[in-house]
Amino acid sequence: MFKRKRKGDDAEINLVPFIDLLSVCICFMLLTAVWIQAGVLETKQGLGTESEAKKDTAALWVEIGLNNDLLVSVGGNKAKKRVHVKNLETYASTLKGQYPSMKTALVLPSTSSNYSTMIKAMNSLKKADFPNVGIAPL
Repeated sequence: MFKRKRKGDDAEINLVPFIDLLSVCICFMLLTAVWIQAGVLETKQGLGTESEAKKDTAALWVEIGLNNDLLVSVGGNKAKKRVHVKNLETYASTLKGQYPSMKTALVLPSTSSNYSTMIKAMNSLKKADFPNVGIAPL
């Protein structure tokens, strides 16, 4: 009788296309990583520790309303002034002149606030010489 030759279990997988694809992906990531610049905005914790809460320093509160309008108050008082985002830096500077010991500003966003409005408000507060800018939780 005829004997059949069995094919061996030595199946080879060609790895050259996989290595080519991997090298192209790595080169693409290395080339694009040079052009990407991540911006960092330093913020503080919205709710501090108990030792920090005992200090009687006033804080500037900036609430972002439903239509992205800003309501500014000192220490969360009920007397709030409606300010446009473009005018926040000048208004915060005048409040800083009235309260020179005020170093903290809290941004209180609502659930429907635009992210860009929140970032613009935080940038304006940083420019108005508030070193501790934080975001309060929703």
